[in-house]
Amino acid sequence: MTEAPFPAPLYAEVAVDVAVPGADRLFHYEIPPELRGDIRPGQRVRVPFGRRLAQGLVVRLSAEAPAGVRELKAVAALLDPEPLLFPELIDLAEWLARHTLSLRVQALRCLLPPGVRRVRQRPRRPRVPGAGGAAAEAAS
Repeated sequence: MTEAPFPAPLYAEVAVDVAVPGADRLFHYEIPPELRGDIRPGQRVRVPFGRRLAQGLVVRLSAEAPAGVRELKAVAALLDPEPLLFPELIDLAEWLARHTLSLRVQALRCLLPPGVRRVRQRPRRPRVPGAGGAAAEAAS
């Protein structure tokens, strides 16, 4: 007898990287079919948040939509191929937020590896030494 494979979760609970008290909760997003099976807790995602896209961290997955919700926005992109935080570190962040009166997203940020917090939308233009600016004008 062969067992049916466990169905891929359809919904993600995401801590959106916005450090304001009103947003200090988990937001539910639908996982689009092309990302099902790829998204895991501890990975960063890009999600619609208000009128913009924001970065967030997947905290939990669920096979069922939250009660009373008719329509959910979908995860826009997966930013990491592998989780950055293990479930134990996510639990530690939850504990830190409760016991230090900090925001959940602040606790999660301090546990992320250095240099991975932000994903740039546009690359910075390289600075060219001596190519203008106040220092160049003052020297002439």
